[in-house]
Amino acid sequence: MSLRNRLLVAFAILTATFTATALALVAAQRGFLVDQVDQELERLRPFAAARAPLPVVPGGDPDGSENPFSELYLGLVTESGRMTTILRGALLDGVPSFTMSPSLIEKLNRGTPFDVDQADGGGRFRVISITEADGEWSVIAATLAEVDGAVGRLQTTLVLAGIALFVVLAATFWWVHRLGLRPVSRLTAAADAVAAGERSHRVEVSDPRTEAGRLAAAFNVMLDSRDETEDRLRQFVADASHELRTPLTSILAYLDLYAQGEFRDPEALDDVMRRLTRESARMRDFVEDLLLLADLDQHRPLAREVVDLAAILHDCALDARAVQPAREITTDIADPLWAIGDRARPQQVVGALVTNALTHTGNDAAIRIEGHTAGPEVVVTVADTGPGLPPDRASRVFDRFYRGDSARTRRTGGSGLGLAIAKSLVVAHDGTLVLDTSPGAGCRFRVTLPRAHPDAVAETDQLLTDERPEVSC
Repeated sequence: MSLRNRLLVAFAILTATFTATALALVAAQRGFLVDQVDQELERLRPFAAARAPLPVVPGGDPDGSENPFSELYLGLVTESGRMTTILRGALLDGVPSFTMSPSLIEKLNRGTPFDVDQADGGGRFRVISITEADGEWSVIAATLAEVDGAVGRLQTTLVLAGIALFVVLAATFWWVHRLGLRPVSRLTAAADAVAAGERSHRVEVSDPRTEAGRLAAAFNVMLDSRDETEDRLRQFVADASHELRTPLTSILAYLDLYAQGEFRDPEALDDVMRRLTRESARMRDFVEDLLLLADLDQHRPLAREVVDLAAILHDCALDARAVQPAREITTDIADPLWAIGDRARPQQVVGALVTNALTHTGNDAAIRIEGHTAGPEVVVTVADTGPGLPPDRASRVFDRFYRGDSARTRRTGGSGLGLAIAKSLVVAHDGTLVLDTSPGAGCRFRVTLPRAHPDAVAETDQLLTDERPEVSC
């Protein structure tokens, strides 16, 4: 059952419950008032035995307004229905009607209180009878005008209360339906549309302050995130296919030429084998990078050892000078500089940052490598004085396969995984990697890693000392 139908059922149950309660209250109130009339009639039953008119009624004022019998009727009723009035109260505007029938005769003989209509049809009377020896009945009757009036006023009050309750329930149902059910219905329709293939369909957020509005907004965000993920997956497949297609095409081309009789000369064959080996190594490196990223995405634990970052930074600086001797490369490295991590991974991170600076800046751009401690962290900085990056490109430098050159040539970079791997490795070491750049201000990569505890450093020094071979003269 839908939520809307459940609300309708609840609405019907509340209405039925109020109606039943109102009817029971009216019946109880009428019964209570009628019981009071019955008690009064039982108290005055002896007067029903009188057979002669009473010219004077003791007590009361002349007009009978305060006379205890002013609303009573005393009389005799025969089997033919003929009535003889003994006393008619001054405040009565009619007399009871006794139209003889078997059921009425049974009530008269029973002697218990019962109702009869007024002779002119204007009201009702409550009657108690006494069976006489001659087959007649002495009756005493009291008007039920006050009882009916009180019950009528109660019924009117309950009807008005019921109408007010109905209006409140209807307004509540409309309010809940408008703010709650209708947005949920739109959300369901949107989900069905998306499932049917309308992937661009989104839900209109009517009021973000409500739960349904926040749900619709979250649904839209989920769809946008899904589309972004799928776009990135498609881009990943395209990038990976591109990276693998080039070396595969080269390998297959050389093999096809060899099958056609080319490269029979030993020197030419050696050159082809060298090229095939290079392309195979390129594919191997690319696949290893993908496997490393997959391992990092699965949060597989890395080794936790004490690493000498000072030595790594000095080695990276020397390698950079060897690659580009004409470039200005300076260092500011504290020694010692101990960190916690996998021994090979920090070197991979720093190497990726330095390679990125060497590749994407001109030879006239200086590179500076810094390393120092800051509380419980070790901070490594690789900065260059190159052209820098605009904000839109800077926000994507750590994306996988991202390269600033849309032509996707390796002249301006590798596979586009270096910085992505560096970022993932730093995060896996419980560190951070951020880029500070702007057009014309160069790039400044800042790496933080957990600093090694002095006790762990001392233990590592002892292990290195124990591993050194003894030298004898």
